[in-house]
Amino acid sequence: MTRCGRLPPRAFPPVPTSTPNNRTPNPESKPCDAPGFDGVADRCSECRRRCHRLRGRIGAAGREPGSVAILPGLVTYVGPTEEEARAKKAELDSLLDTDAAIAQLGVFTGQDYTSHDLDVPVADLPPVEQFTGPQGRYTTVQRIIETRRPTLRELLGYLAAGGGHATMIGTPESIADRVEEWFVAGACDGFNLMCPAYPDSLDDFVDLVVPDLQRRSLFRTAYPGRTLRDTLGFPVPAAARPEPGRRASPGRRLEDPRRGNDDP
Repeated sequence: MTRCGRLPPRAFPPVPTSTPNNRTPNPESKPCDAPGFDGVADRCSECRRRCHRLRGRIGAAGREPGSVAILPGLVTYVGPTEEEARAKKAELDSLLDTDAAIAQLGVFTGQDYTSHDLDVPVADLPPVEQFTGPQGRYTTVQRIIETRRPTLRELLGYLAAGGGHATMIGTPESIADRVEEWFVAGACDGFNLMCPAYPDSLDDFVDLVVPDLQRRSLFRTAYPGRTLRDTLGFPVPAAARPEPGRRASPGRRLEDPRRGNDDP
C-alpha cells in the first residue's frame, strides 16, 4: 500500500450540516438541511425567506452563497388520487406506537400528554423562552401546532413521518407541481427525500413523481459523474486535482497491521 501525492476526489466528500437558529453553516459544509433553521419548513414562502437570509449570512462570512446546497427534508405520500394518498398516510399513522410517541413528545416539549384525548386539538405551547431543553425540536412542534391546529393523533403522525419537514400528499402531478413551485421560487436547491415507509414510499416517488419532474426538466436523466460531489455540482478541491506535468510521488509504504512486517 502506498501513499500518493494527491488524494482522489472521493477523499473530499461534501459535508452535510444543519443550521439551527439560522447560524452560518460550517466553512466546509456543502449540503445544508434547511429545516434545521429552527422550525418547520413546510411552506414555500417561509423556506424561501429563510434561504435568502441564510445565503446572506454565507456571503457575509466570505463564501460564495451558491457554494452551499440548501436541501429541505421532503416527506411524500403518493397515490393515484389524493384520497388514496391520504389513505396511505392514515394507514401508516395507525401503525404508530402511540404510547411511545406520546412519551417522546413529552420529552420534546416538557408537557404531559398521557391523559390527552387523541382526537382533541393540542393547545399552544408556552413561549420557547420558558423551555429549558433543546429548543430546535420544541419550536418545530410549536409551529406545527400554531399553523395546523392538529389533534394529538395528527401531531404524532406529523412528527413520526418527517419531524416537521415539508409533507406533500397527493397525486404524482400535484406533488410535482409543488416541487416545481419550491424550486422555481428559490426556496431550495433540491430536497432531502425522507420516505415514510421503505421501499414502498421510495418506489412511489421514483416510479411516479420522478418521470413527471423529468418531463419538466426539473430532474436529471443521467448523472454527471460517479461521486455525490459530482451529483451536487460541487467542484473538486484543488488538492485533489493533479498538477499538469507532475506525477504523484509514490510516498512511503504503509504497513498493513493485519500482516507481519517481514512480508514482502
